[in-house]
Amino acid sequence: MTQNDVKEMFKYHPANADQTQKYEKIRKAGEELAMAILDSTPPRCEQDDAINHVLHAVMAANAAIARYGK
Repeated sequence: MTQNDVKEMFKYHPANADQTQKYEKIRKAGEELAMAILDSTPPRCEQDDAINHVLHAVMAANAAIARYGK
């Protein structure tokens, strides 16, 4: 990792219309999976972990869209 990589990570990346649609698609899929986990598992720490992993996956995917435009 370089200094430029770190700067790129923390730089503001404004969204365009195409990216906004992709963010929404990913967030919706993440919400659906999190709800399936909530509905299908007992309320224990593993449930919390699973939902947090979904949240982190959504955040990482949206960061990739913001940084690299795909």
